[in-house]
Amino acid sequence: MSLLQWLEAFDDILSRSHLWPPDDLARAVDAAVARLGMRATIWLVDYEQLALRPLPVTGRATPEPLPVDCSLPGRAFARVESIPGTPDGDNRRWWVPMVDGTDRLGALEVVFPSGEAAESGGAGRGDAVRRLELLAGLVGHLIATTSERGGPLREGTAIPADVHSGRAVVAAASAADLQLRSRGGQRDPAALLRGGR
Repeated sequence: MSLLQWLEAFDDILSRSHLWPPDDLARAVDAAVARLGMRATIWLVDYEQLALRPLPVTGRATPEPLPVDCSLPGRAFARVESIPGTPDGDNRRWWVPMVDGTDRLGALEVVFPSGEAAESGGAGRGDAVRRLELLAGLVGHLIATTSERGGPLREGTAIPADVHSGRAVVAAASAADLQLRSRGGQRDPAALLRGGR
């Protein structure tokens, strides 16, 4: 894949992102990378940081949640490090951590043709992995900003909280999922902002 093809995919994501409803993010990212011959799945961590949950993509079966402990995607999330996954037929798989600033949000799973597979680790890492990391960074930022303008992406996920008018507004989960911490009967905004971390 050429740099121009990657730039066109990034342009497609960025130029339309302000129009998406939050639930359309996974489909839009997958569609943008599909023209590169890739398939992308966005996995968001739950509030307890025990499992990564996929955002559904229309027309594809939604996988089951994956544990953070003892799984490659969980390792990518916890270590904030891109990790090659098990091959998918003739295709290669990478698990790339998604962050927004210092907030770990989940992992981006990308499956692409083996001819584009990059060597792992260190300074010898190929352009494909660096570009996947840029994509994951963009998606992480879009998750944080999209969740603020239209309600939940998916319940039970650890989308960062936003402070608005002195109150914590958590865009991604119901109060039951948050397991709100209380302090003298009052909600503790600092605990909400930490998202259980």
